[in-house]
Amino acid sequence: MPVMQFLVIIGMAMGWGVLRNYHAHAKEMGSEPSTVPLFFFMPPASLLSFESGSGEIDHPNPECTIHHEVELVFRIGQNGKPDAVCIGLDLTNRTEQEVAKRNGLPWSDAKGFPNSAPYGPWSVYNTGEFKVQLSVNGEMRQQASSIMMIHSIDSILEALDERFNPQSGDLVFTGTPSGVGPIKPGDELVAELHQDGRCISRLHLHVNAQ
Repeated sequence: MPVMQFLVIIGMAMGWGVLRNYHAHAKEMGSEPSTVPLFFFMPPASLLSFESGSGEIDHPNPECTIHHEVELVFRIGQNGKPDAVCIGLDLTNRTEQEVAKRNGLPWSDAKGFPNSAPYGPWSVYNTGEFKVQLSVNGEMRQQASSIMMIHSIDSILEALDERFNPQSGDLVFTGTPSGVGPIKPGDELVAELHQDGRCISRLHLHVNAQ
């Protein structure tokens, strides 16, 4: 019998998105939060790093409604534990998501399109409370504390380890608070992650027409 060989892809981080991890966001989306962490996949092409903390993104489709979702993001280190955190955005194509929901289809077109998950500069991970916020054109849209998350970072990582096989370098988007809304070409987005009274990751993005 021939021996099966499997290709190991090195250096390609996977993104893991946590669904409905804030009560208020679950309510605004007309859903109930889960008693256990639920995940969707974010392919490598969806992950877009902005180590400088600023840049530009293209609006993927002017015929679709694209929503911002600001999130605390952590990276899995060599020991399987979080080694870094940053601020990130989970951009969601609501038009495609509604089609998927109605027809019982996967959310790939809604959540996994190219550059749908931009994220800012990394900071060393330290346990404690984190605060996320997002403003659009100077107007505060989303604000929350990590203590408001239904599933903590530890419980999220435990669920990933039990049910999947996350790798070192994978990114985990921990869910968004309430206040999600549309973005359009010309918008200026400023997302920040705070801990102990200081900003530890900031992302300033200009939205271009595609």
